[in-house]
Amino acid sequence: MRAGADGIFVPGATAPDDLARLANAIPVPLNVLIVPDLPLPELARPGVRRVSTSSLLYRAAIDAAVQTATSVRDARPVPAATPPCKNA
Repeated sequence: MRAGADGIFVPGATAPDDLARLANAIPVPLNVLIVPDLPLPELARPGVRRVSTSSLLYRAAIDAAVQTATSVRDARPVPAATPPCKNA
């Protein structure tokens, strides 16, 4: 922080008790990787202020592409490229 950091990134922290201890010990915002079983409000509760997706969006896109390609190969229905908007 003496070098000017405006937050601390702790990618391996996932347990709410650990997140709370870190947030209480660090005088700048705590940033963690998205935790699959903890929605954003539950990450905020122990003091997390920033959440990074890292490669999650890329991996989700690759997974969707593989599933679609497999469906095409296996002659199964493929999903729409863009789901219909529910608010339209």
